Amino acid sequence: MQLLIESLQQLGLTAYEAKILAALTQYGSRNAADLHTLSGVPRSAVYGVIDKLKNRGLIEIQNSKPMRYKAQEPERIITLLTKDYAVAVDFSLEQLENIYQKQEGTLEDNSAWNINGVKNVTDKILQMLESSNKEILFSSSYVPLNQIVAVYPIMGSIWKEIREKISEGVKVKITVNDKIYADEIATELPGAEVKVYIIKRTILVL
Repeated sequence: MQLLIESLQQLGLTAYEAKILAALTQYGSRNAADLHTLSGVPRSAVYGVIDKLKNRGLIEIQNSKPMRYKAQEPERIITLLTKDYAVAVDFSLEQLENIYQKQEGTLEDNSAWNINGVKNVTDKILQMLESSNKEILFSSSYVPLNQIVAVYPIMGSIWKEIREKISEGVKVKITVNDKIYADEIATELPGAEVKVYIIKRTILVL
């Protein structure tokens, strides 16, 4: 089951989302209390995870008392996850290329690097982590670090290095924009200070 959870994470689900989806697939229609017990996901996080899975079309809601939830058929789940993953890849490539093109020709200093490739980025992050002896700050306005690690397993070495730094007494502060992600990271990195900063957007319709 753990291998399944990890595979689903590589397709873009969080650990909590993967655990609940796997539980629904294995045990069939269940209510929120059942899912807490069967998946091990904290009771306070279950409803938030359910909403995210529902919004992605991966589960169905059955109108009953108490409310029950049912997973889509495995083939449909993988089709939807693959589609979302492909969209995320295309969007990320487009945005990265835009950013890269804008910074070309600008002056370089010692605080900026142009790095291509996941391995090279990972190596650079590890290099900076290894030299840190007081405080480490990770800040993300959209995709949290644990989600990035889920998509790119090679970046799991960053998690290991952060844990070692925490054990050495280095202060680690991580900011995300979703409480569910914050709870997951706090569980995976005990000792880290995890905070939630929600960016409020205002849409003006003319």
